[in-house]
Amino acid sequence: MFAPFCPVHGSRVLLFAENIRSVRNTPGGIDVYYRCNCGYFGVWHTGRP
Repeated sequence: MFAPFCPVHGSRVLLFAENIRSVRNTPGGIDVYYRCNCGYFGVWHTGRP
């Protein structure tokens, strides 16, 4: 589970593994590409550079 901010909801939402579309390791950390239950596609930046 993870809780990114969804601008459609205007708050953080609790999402699960099935909401993850892809994960990308970058020099700035980890980017988790997800689809919220409302249909919004977003990127949650996590990890350390």
